[in-house]
Amino acid sequence: MSRLFLMLFLACAASVTKCPTALAGPIAVPAGLTAGDQYRLVFVTSTSTNALSNNIGYYNSFVTNAADLDPALVALGTTWTALASTPTESARDNTNTSPSSMSVPIYNTAGQLVATSNATLWDGSIAHSIAFDENGVPPIPGYTEVWTGTGTSGAPDDPSDPLGTAIPVWGDTKSAMSNWIDTGGYYEAAGNHTMYAISGPLTVVPGDVNRDGVVNGLDISVVASNWLQTGMHMPGESSSQQVANGLAISLVNSNWLKTAGDATTSSMVSASGQVSVVPEPATIVTAAIGGLALMACRRRRA
Repeated sequence: MSRLFLMLFLACAASVTKCPTALAGPIAVPAGLTAGDQYRLVFVTSTSTNALSNNIGYYNSFVTNAADLDPALVALGTTWTALASTPTESARDNTNTSPSSMSVPIYNTAGQLVATSNATLWDGSIAHSIAFDENGVPPIPGYTEVWTGTGTSGAPDDPSDPLGTAIPVWGDTKSAMSNWIDTGGYYEAAGNHTMYAISGPLTVVPGDVNRDGVVNGLDISVVASNWLQTGMHMPGESSSQQVANGLAISLVNSNWLKTAGDATTSSMVSASGQVSVVPEPATIVTAAIGGLALMACRRRRA
């Protein structure tokens, strides 16, 4: 890993053009979160399906296929489940969002807070609507119907409500009131509508400088093109250390190719939220050489 890391730094140093940056798309890491913070993402699919199946696995596969349409969501390395209920599975159980269970904040793909916890997801209203799809953009104007089969509690209110019955209940994607999940209206199950998808728990990875949910060469390019500049958001550095410097390099190297969906990182987060990096022996050497390469890269661009 260290050899590849060093090669990337040296390649940057030899270049006279600016390294590439990520394209616009869904916000993978919402603003305000720092290294070690956990969260979940939710979106409405740009694709549609009928509600004829009574198997929750069908709907989980459907929303996963929608998430796979955007490389930025694929890169997170997480699982996706449907905020939907069938006769045998409630939405809150399918998505592990029971109000009584341990939870994390939930954001839409525009970076807006939807709910601070599982409890607030199912308390009758949400902070912002889930009106953005897997690409981080609103669906077709006027097209707001989403299959849910679910009441405001996260479970069906009536045996006739779930997906897989004759006329399931639906939600309104543009609403932040109770009808985001349950409008009280019904459609024939054969009709095609969108669905809500929610990720598994995600963690802000130290070294994810460009905030795309994965530590890779793009983070190297950001550090290289901003070498020793202050005011940048460097996950893992305290407010007094917001500088593109050797610590930033060490964070990238220590967490190379880790994603927000990974269960662990090579860094330890204290109770105060401060990240303490424990680099491999070779990391320190790589960081030092990498720093020289970065300075060379900056001088060549000047």
